[in-house]
Amino acid sequence: RLVADGFDRGRVEALLGDKRVAINGTTLSYAIVYREFPADYSKFLLEERLSRARAFIAANRELLAAATARTGVPGEVIAAILMIESDFGAYRKLHSVLNVFATLLWAAEPANFETVQAIVQKRLPDVSAEKVREKTKSKAKWGYEQLTYLLRIAEREKIDLPALEGSWAGAFGMSQFIPSSYWGYAVDGDGDGRADLYTVADAVFSVGNYLK
Repeated sequence: RLVADGFDRGRVEALLGDKRVAINGTTLSYAIVYREFPADYSKFLLEERLSRARAFIAANRELLAAATARTGVPGEVIAAILMIESDFGAYRKLHSVLNVFATLLWAAEPANFETVQAIVQKRLPDVSAEKVREKTKSKAKWGYEQLTYLLRIAEREKIDLPALEGSWAGAFGMSQFIPSSYWGYAVDGDGDGRADLYTVADAVFSVGNYLK
């Protein structure tokens, strides 16, 4: 399918044949049937968090001001997003981003249904088989789209894709962009010719660009 959509066959086969490509059980148990809970923002108002946010703003005042001048987004807002999304890069429960989307596609294959259902129902016993089928199908559609963006990103930025790490949901960098958001809004903030969301300057300017 990737080859039919214009990706090089040799590159795709080498990538999917990499020994680091594997099924992510965390993605299966959380992403297939995800239940949204009301967000608790009180933890971000604790003095410990606020102190780190003030320190980040103080240390990056000129950078934030430059991002504000370019995008119109206040530096404090950009800092708040980076605090909530990754605690300024300190949040490190990382997974292979490639494996996240490979897992979503694997989960939609009929031959894998019983395995997927068992994993999901271990966490959510009341989820029906119909719901699991419905969600795996919709997640696979989304996952394939994200995978195509991820391949483009890896090619443009010269990334060792199986080594790229992010969340169980496939978001990565200080700003926790999914691949389509990266492709549409990530920018080079430090002038090195690359958009690397694990660097402060690029993350700051990319969040400003996204919100703009």
